[in-house]
Amino acid sequence: MHNLNKYLYIILFAITILSFTMCDNTIKTETVKNIPINNNWQFRQVGTLNWKKANVPGCIHTDLLNNKLIPNPYFADNEKKLQWIETEKWEYRCSFKIDSSISSLSNLKLVFEGLDTYADIFLNDIKISSVNNMFRKWEYDIKNLIKENNSLHIVFHPAIISDSLKAEELRYKLPDNRVFTRKAPYQYGWDWGPRFVTCGIWRPVYIQGWNNFKTEDIHISCTDIIDKATLSAEFQIKSEVNQYLSITISDNETELVYSNYKIDLIAGENRFGWEFEIKNPELWWTKGLGKPKLYNLKIEIESDYYKQSLNKTIGLRTIQLIQRPDSAGKSFEFVLNGTPVFIKGANYIPMDNFLPEISKSRYEELISDAADANMNMLRVWGGGIYEDDEFYKLCDENGILVWQDFMFACNMYPGDIDFINNVKEEAKQNIIRLREHPCIALWCGNNEVDNAWKDWGWQKQFNYSSSDSSEIYSNYKKLFNSILPKLTNLYSPEISYWPTSPQWGWGHEQSNTEGDSHYWGVWWGMKPFDSYEDNVGRFMSEYGFQAFPDIKTIEQFTDINDRNIYSNAILNHQKHPTGNETIIEYMTREYPSVEDFSSFVYLSQLVQAEGITKAIEAHRIAKPYCMGTLYWQLNDCWPAISWSSIDYYNRKKALYYFSKKAYKKIILSTEINNDSLSVFVISDSINSLDAKLIFNFLNFSGENLITDTSKITIAGNSSKIYTLYNLDTIINDSLKSSYFANIQLISNGNIVSETNKFLCKAKDLMLAKSNIKIKANKIEGGYKINLTATNLTKNLFIYLDKSDVKFSDNYFDLLPKKPKIIIIYTDREIPDIESRIKFMSLNSLVNQSINEDKN
Repeated sequence: MHNLNKYLYIILFAITILSFTMCDNTIKTETVKNIPINNNWQFRQVGTLNWKKANVPGCIHTDLLNNKLIPNPYFADNEKKLQWIETEKWEYRCSFKIDSSISSLSNLKLVFEGLDTYADIFLNDIKISSVNNMFRKWEYDIKNLIKENNSLHIVFHPAIISDSLKAEELRYKLPDNRVFTRKAPYQYGWDWGPRFVTCGIWRPVYIQGWNNFKTEDIHISCTDIIDKATLSAEFQIKSEVNQYLSITISDNETELVYSNYKIDLIAGENRFGWEFEIKNPELWWTKGLGKPKLYNLKIEIESDYYKQSLNKTIGLRTIQLIQRPDSAGKSFEFVLNGTPVFIKGANYIPMDNFLPEISKSRYEELISDAADANMNMLRVWGGGIYEDDEFYKLCDENGILVWQDFMFACNMYPGDIDFINNVKEEAKQNIIRLREHPCIALWCGNNEVDNAWKDWGWQKQFNYSSSDSSEIYSNYKKLFNSILPKLTNLYSPEISYWPTSPQWGWGHEQSNTEGDSHYWGVWWGMKPFDSYEDNVGRFMSEYGFQAFPDIKTIEQFTDINDRNIYSNAILNHQKHPTGNETIIEYMTREYPSVEDFSSFVYLSQLVQAEGITKAIEAHRIAKPYCMGTLYWQLNDCWPAISWSSIDYYNRKKALYYFSKKAYKKIILSTEINNDSLSVFVISDSINSLDAKLIFNFLNFSGENLITDTSKITIAGNSSKIYTLYNLDTIINDSLKSSYFANIQLISNGNIVSETNKFLCKAKDLMLAKSNIKIKANKIEGGYKINLTATNLTKNLFIYLDKSDVKFSDNYFDLLPKKPKIIIIYTDREIPDIESRIKFMSLNSLVNQSINEDKN
């Protein structure tokens, strides 16, 4: 009997253990399911009969184009012929099936990531909502409406009509009616972009279903970094019942568990949080200062029978905007992980007027180009959009900070309760969506709104009364000095808020002593490029100059007879009212006159590149007084004559290559004052460097007049004059047009930086014909090109006949008898590559010919 009891006890114990094991290994169901609705879409103009195939995500202009109902909007002056589209109503529809595995879920929502902009939504012929904001996500409970076979119907109303109706409700006129609609402002036209007021389903649409519980939001932020990183995890979870959850946060790559957490949920909304640690953390750094380390976190949330698995990518860093009073005014510098960072970058605009046309590969190419150009910040300008997640992901990966404007630009805005509530939800959603990206460095309220109100003469232009002005500016202060800073402080307190860019307009003295500065004395003020050196603020967030795009780009939007600066096609792609005249004026100051169009295009790019490089170097020389420079602008939204350094088809202008060199970690720069040539070394490295500074003064044939070498130690994070040369003792005025200084900074046998200084304007240089020899060798990923010339070849532009390829360098000075190696990046085999490489240079324009000796 005793043995029988013993055996029964063992059996019962085994059954108990087995039951626990089976329970623990229960296959748990994913609680949340997303079902995309991106097929079977059709569209038509309201009031017409025929439905046409539509793409979702998409927009009305591209759907019309894909169905061959309109010509290419970007070709010639077709833009003018397509303005009727914005005045019409358009409707989209699709049918879709939902099987029982989805319809049986306890909770079903219809989710629109983005609708542009005024739309009525019908599901199974029942109107479920009207929407009015392009920048918001819209979600609707459809549990009681969904069937096996379903129809979704969306009617879009013209934004311009809604704009006009809302404008009529005010007793005064605001500067532009577009302000009444929460839609990308640039789509109404800008001085670099066309007017295509789009509509459509521009971001994904899907059905989201869930049982038991659903994670609404997770926010993981870094609160402290010393020898370990302290992180705060804040969760928002909706639960159908009172229940117990376990949460595990681990590393997706190493599988190291960072945190286990248990929580008792109540039915309904639950908000809770805790802190956890990552030991020996690797920090996220910007381009040039270190590796942008990212942690890929796996978050597993489990109840008894359900689970939700999520991934989050974070970077461990602290970022601050420091404004410290000093003897000149107030500093404006970004401090990353306790280290001051000199910001180098550009202003970014949306990459297309038709936003769904921006593919992942286009984002990848542009952000890669920005990183290759040594940029560590992009400013997402307030007249565009809150960018796609892919944009910020790529900035995270490439160590590029983002100055993030809210979408308000160059206008005054209404202050009624409906508008304000709409903007509050827009701002909240986008702050929450973007806040965890380590690239986000600043929330900025608007672009040039305060500057415009104070300096652009609207009070007189629109005949505002004192009460009108008081109300308009009160609405401004409510939105940008109260509502937005409160929202950023609530949802993203670790990131600084800046109410407006710039703080002062460029005509004010304070523009150079505090805040950020938009300096437009060059271009708008027609001041010479030298004025960049006299107008350096604490942070230069805008300045720029236009140039024509690559001639191949022009060929894509013009007929052969339209390739001159006065054709309708060209003028339609030049949106600045005096743009071409301004380019010609500056070109005439610096460069020889040309008659053929290709030479004009080439020279326009040199004017832009030389001018903006002068600005960049002036800003860098002035560090730490000035701690940032962002030129206007990186890219284009259509093929245009604009301020961009990379055109719409991703072809690089001269400015791209010039700024790439000017943004290197350590550079040389020169200034001439009263016949004294100063040589600066500017370093953004945190470490010091021992180097040799080599100064050669030579003629255009390569004969050396003087050589001087000095050993120097370059301090980290510094700008300093290291040598000074009296030109009077080196050369007389009559020879300045045929001599130049070549200056090199050498460390450990490598050229760290190199620059050439010419002593007169480009149009006065005594440049001879160039005899260029070229040798091409196939290498992995492209071709290595070896170039030599008998005499100085100024601003050599290399291009490949009838092909697009990427060059490691371009528009450079080819020094006499000194080989220059560049790389052509391409995966393609290029037959007879040496014969297909073409040249243009300043020499060829001066002499109207260039002799290419290719062997």
